[in-house]
Amino acid sequence: MLLGRTAFEKMTDVDYQGETYYTIRNLSLYECQGWCREEPECQAASFSFAVNPLNPGRQETVCLLQNGTQASNPAAKPLRALNQYYMVKMSIRSDKVCKRPWNFERVPNAMIQGHDKALIFTSTKEACLAACLNEVRIRHQSCCC
Repeated sequence: MLLGRTAFEKMTDVDYQGETYYTIRNLSLYECQGWCREEPECQAASFSFAVNPLNPGRQETVCLLQNGTQASNPAAKPLRALNQYYMVKMSIRSDKVCKRPWNFERVPNAMIQGHDKALIFTSTKEACLAACLNEVRIRHQSCCC
């Protein structure tokens, strides 16, 4: 039986309500995601950045690690955010999960139309994403789960 591999789904300029248990400042996006990957209780990481007006060449960053998130609730509405990435950690049963900082990118409330190559019925979003990675007839970046 194939064990689940850690993967991340990234969303840009959105935020979800969640329970923050750790805040880290002045990290890179890659470091923020790495902290969440290594922390067993981390379910999501919220990474925000802004240019420091007193030092325009320097970005101020904040990484929030969350041990609870509304992002996994299909009925939850994302909050609009500026200069923010929201990364949800998930376990995907596929040997095709790569070591990139994130494997999937989601645009809430958007759908790719007219590019269906296969219909795959699954019981969970994670199973759908695993099927997407394993399906050879479709391009991975155009999976809709």
